[in-house]
Amino acid sequence: MSWIRGRPAAFRGAREATLRAGSTEYSVRRPRIRDYPHWRRTRIDEKARLAAAFGSPDADWPDLHSPSAWVEWVTSVRSAARRREALPFVLLEHGADGPRLVGEIGVGAVDPRTGTGELYAWAVRTAPEVVPWAVAQVISRTFDPPFALDRIVAPTARGNRSVHRALEVLRFEHRATRRRFRMYAGEPTDHDLWVMDNTPDNRARIRRLAKMKTTPVMRIDDTVVVRMTHTEVIDLVERRAAEPSGAPLALCSANLDHLHHFRPGRHRLGRDVDWVVVADGAPIARRGAHLAGTDWPRVTGADLLPDVIALCEARGWPIGFLGGTAHAHGLLRDALHRDHPGLSVAGYWSPERAELDDPVSGARIADEIRSAAPTVLVVGLGKPRQEQWIDDWGTRSSAAVLLPFGAAADFVAGTVERAPERWQRSGLEWLYRLQQEPRRLARRYLIQGPPALARLRAATIGEITSPAAFEPGDRP
Repeated sequence: MSWIRGRPAAFRGAREATLRAGSTEYSVRRPRIRDYPHWRRTRIDEKARLAAAFGSPDADWPDLHSPSAWVEWVTSVRSAARRREALPFVLLEHGADGPRLVGEIGVGAVDPRTGTGELYAWAVRTAPEVVPWAVAQVISRTFDPPFALDRIVAPTARGNRSVHRALEVLRFEHRATRRRFRMYAGEPTDHDLWVMDNTPDNRARIRRLAKMKTTPVMRIDDTVVVRMTHTEVIDLVERRAAEPSGAPLALCSANLDHLHHFRPGRHRLGRDVDWVVVADGAPIARRGAHLAGTDWPRVTGADLLPDVIALCEARGWPIGFLGGTAHAHGLLRDALHRDHPGLSVAGYWSPERAELDDPVSGARIADEIRSAAPTVLVVGLGKPRQEQWIDDWGTRSSAAVLLPFGAAADFVAGTVERAPERWQRSGLEWLYRLQQEPRRLARRYLIQGPPALARLRAATIGEITSPAAFEPGDRP
């Protein structure tokens, strides 16, 4: 019997589930024999993280990842799936070079007498939504017929905090600790036993995690702008700051100046940082609304930064500021001390342009920021330098959230006056700023802006899928 004809009912007719996390798309599906090269490459690359749990003190790591080992595993889980004793999935990351296998997630060792299955999972570091979402795809299927398991158990080595956090997000309960339960790093190791019972509340939550909602996006050349509200962006910042893991989040506000600098053949945002681009400029928002047939909110750095600062103060998260002059930082320090006395500021950095262009100096600055340990780093170096710095050094800085917000910190410090609300509502904020700083902004608005506006007319609309369940009330 072939795998396609013989796969369990939980697979029949099911398409691959997909998720958009920031700028990257992920999917889950059943494993295939031809996945072997991707599986081996990823497992070899992740040896430092995986060998302790999946290795053997007497075996060579590459030898454990031979073609025969993969074929034997896939064949065995196919057979177990037909007997409803397992439900295996692989996690894929979709990039310009095609899909890449970045994890395995499934339920195995199903005991029909007790209605219990054991969760297994490994994955490379991804956005924090991805692994809980992928696990929810598996659990939701095993809680429903034909499996209809009573519970899922997840034994994990003691001290494995990242796995414990993921299980807490999923609302697994810690039930017991088993002494010297399994081998870990070549030694019998204590394991915590986490359990999720098949209750109505758990089924509802898992279904919400597995469910995906559609979000409009607008593609302008190489820039993909996501439709998000101000509140959704602040919620995203809070989630990523509270659970820093994998690539840091970088929020980019798109306007005509952004389209000028990030046009085809110029700069492109990289993959080491999880970029989310929202509509800052009024022309961007208007074009998105026209194409989508619905409102498209403007989400500006100037509006976001005060709320991010207040969030950091409330949660006790240190914030840092990179870019600007020492004089501007002095005014910013005074304003923050006056308006946010409980705010923890990790530091202010005012590098010269030559330092930013020098790789040695760039690494030193990133290391200084890393030592100061800000949870949120505001990068105000002007486009495209601030985005380039985040691409080059954002991960090394260790900040969980990176905000390339340009002049937003100047508005907070009071060194630049923002346009009155009536100018903002009418889409003429650019004209107000041009009147304030004609020598600096005339070229941006009058020469570089019109060609970018013309390219905006060629924008296309699309949709992405994202988890519908990571709501404020669901956070651990």
